[in-house]
Amino acid sequence: MTFYEILGVDREATPEQIKSAYRKKSRECHPDRAGGSTEAMAKANEAYAALSDPEARKRYDTTGSAKAPDSIESKAREFLLAVLAHFIGDEKCLNLLKDCNKALTETETKVQGEVSKIQSRIKTMEKRRKKLKYKGKDFNLIEGMIDQQVSELATKREEGSRVLEALKAAQKILKDYESEEEDYPPDFQNTLQTIMQGHGQQSSSNPQEAWNRYFRGR
Repeated sequence: MTFYEILGVDREATPEQIKSAYRKKSRECHPDRAGGSTEAMAKANEAYAALSDPEARKRYDTTGSAKAPDSIESKAREFLLAVLAHFIGDEKCLNLLKDCNKALTETETKVQGEVSKIQSRIKTMEKRRKKLKYKGKDFNLIEGMIDQQVSELATKREEGSRVLEALKAAQKILKDYESEEEDYPPDFQNTLQTIMQGHGQQSSSNPQEAWNRYFRGR
């Protein structure tokens, strides 16, 4: 049941109509009245809180939720904590910061691809809508469907854009940290020493540089 249905008003209801409907509903739902209950009263209060606030009502009409989205900073910390939780106890993770940053970067690339696909679909539908001519007098069914889908896709695009911002912010937070962890395998130094001695050379004094040079192309 939608907030509009809870209060018994149309989606086009004015603020005055919503306020009047809420007063009537709150009297009906009051726990002290016959047929009323705490749960029904809570639902009426939630519906009115959302529909009486212009910004919250706009969010509700667009996304189905009146709750304000999390800030970019809080979302960034959420992403960062998720990747940290994944890698921090993993013995295969040789450098926590690098692996976390790599995971965030890969996720960013994936989300960017999804956002681009959504934008492409929106453009395709908008072009199609412009080329379709309706000769009837009743409701334009195709145009209405296109408008609805474009609106839904636009919402997903905005959500994706916020995720991208949060991922970039999470990577920025990581830059405030430094790690002394090496990212070459623990036994690489011994392996390198054996190889170098086999060629009559001394082993590298810096295994990390050797690992980067021979196996990472740096």
